[in-house]
Amino acid sequence: VQGTEAGGHRGGLPDDDDYGVLPLLRLTAARCDRPLVAAGGLVDGPAVAAVLAAGAAAAQLGTAFLRCPEAGSSPMHRAAVAGATPTALTRSYTGKRARGVANDFLRQHDAVAPRGYPQVLHLTRPLLAAARRDGDASVANLWAGQAHPLARDLPAAQVVAEVSADARAALATVVARSARWG
Repeated sequence: VQGTEAGGHRGGLPDDDDYGVLPLLRLTAARCDRPLVAAGGLVDGPAVAAVLAAGAAAAQLGTAFLRCPEAGSSPMHRAAVAGATPTALTRSYTGKRARGVANDFLRQHDAVAPRGYPQVLHLTRPLLAAARRDGDASVANLWAGQAHPLARDLPAAQVVAEVSADARAALATVVARSARWG
């Protein structure tokens, strides 16, 4: 169950779906009795706790790992994820909507980018390869979810351990607060 907050391309949903992960999770849970894995904008423990409380059996994180040494992300991509520049949905790179850190190429071409996956990808592939080779963040596709500034430069195992501990702490806080409600 991937909300629109997710980085990169949409996973199997209609190209124009704009549901956030929480409403999409609740709507899906109302129609489906299968275990649901939530994704989209989940970078820290409180976000994981939120989707678990909303009915997800598990949470999938992506952007949270882009700054990990094991990720293999380029220095340009790591810097974009570490920054505060907002993300945007665009068709400008591939012809299919995907979320990335907004840059010059995305802003200049998004309004006129056609639905045309994979044809648009074939047209932009040489340009993207040159941008990656040259470290040109003004052109490269810098896929990332909306909460990318929360991603940290830590080993993946440490990210998992800390997000898990923070999710448990957030859930315990919610339980303690709700006990006061009576």
